[in-house]
Amino acid sequence: MNDGISQMLALQCTDRISIQHLKTISTTSIDKFIYSVCWNGAKIVAGADDAILTFSKYNSTNRVNIRGDVNCIRKVGDHAFAILHNKNDTDREVRISSIKTLCDPKTTVFRFSQDSNFLLRLSISDQYIAVCDVNQHVVNLWTLQGQYKMAVGEEILSCPDGVLLLRDHLLVADNTDKCLYKFKLDSNSAKLVWTCNDLQSPTGICVDKHGFIYVASNGVGVIYLVSPDGK
Repeated sequence: MNDGISQMLALQCTDRISIQHLKTISTTSIDKFIYSVCWNGAKIVAGADDAILTFSKYNSTNRVNIRGDVNCIRKVGDHAFAILHNKNDTDREVRISSIKTLCDPKTTVFRFSQDSNFLLRLSISDQYIAVCDVNQHVVNLWTLQGQYKMAVGEEILSCPDGVLLLRDHLLVADNTDKCLYKFKLDSNSAKLVWTCNDLQSPTGICVDKHGFIYVASNGVGVIYLVSPDGK
């Protein structure tokens, strides 16, 4: 299962979007590489090569050009979106704004360097931005104002390939370890709560209103269902 379909299936868990309808959206004539998608209540918003795309239910497409790849895009509140943006091979930046102004560099919250061949994963809450760092084998946390908070998973994570921020917890899918980790976040530390093992190529994560966790498997073609206590 490719990452685009994994992201779409993860969306279905929380927003009740028809996966059959999502599959009918075609961007072949516009953009070949679609890295990430999210749902804003009315449209699909996607990050692509040098662009942010929006799709209506009638398959009409709007494109906002941006220099560099938009590896990850997430909804923040009612009107804003956060993107993880690659300006070049090592320079990354996170922007939070409306779709119309995301192409404006003034919306950048912070920049950081990360030399990696992996697509970067991002999650956002009302307190933090979490970004997977596959080189340092951690998930880095920043405040929404761009202040670095801490690294999560030191000496635990091997290849964090999926991340989801909850209220005071963090879920991390580790591709190499083939497992899902749950961490408890305190003001200046993170404590491992549980580990769910034997997941093949785990990546995208979402949680439903009952606390059940859905983990997309990239390349295996399954979605794992994990209970709130990691079973």
